[in-house]
Amino acid sequence: MSTATASKLTITYTGEPLSVDPSRITPKMFVPSVAGPGELDLECCAGRDGAQLFALAHSEGALLIPEGIVVECNGEDDEDGSGIVLEVYAAEDRRVGVTCGWSDAGHLARRSGDQRAENDPGVVEEALKFLAAQVNTALGVNPL
Repeated sequence: MSTATASKLTITYTGEPLSVDPSRITPKMFVPSVAGPGELDLECCAGRDGAQLFALAHSEGALLIPEGIVVECNGEDDEDGSGIVLEVYAAEDRRVGVTCGWSDAGHLARRSGDQRAENDPGVVEEALKFLAAQVNTALGVNPL
């Protein structure tokens, strides 16, 4: 008989949550494109597009990352699909961090039947709120 033990590692974050400022969304920001009828039928390089959205939104102030942490978004596109990996580190020491793991880039795309453009501010805001929620979950922060 085998028994599992809980990890002894605990990372505690006591800062502010990530948030979105919709007024800072620009026309240059866009979500990954849907290629087919299904919500997860994405165009090539959707992971890369998700990572670029994250970087641009952060640099333009639409995705607000609190001081004291660094958040990286890496896109992954391969034969298994397109996705992103969000990683969070303390700004002063990047040796240990947290992540929610791999997320399908389809979570950032418009939903099936949504006729808005990939750069529609509402579509972009929904995607940025998803990204912020993923990071806040990894940090154990409830922004409400």
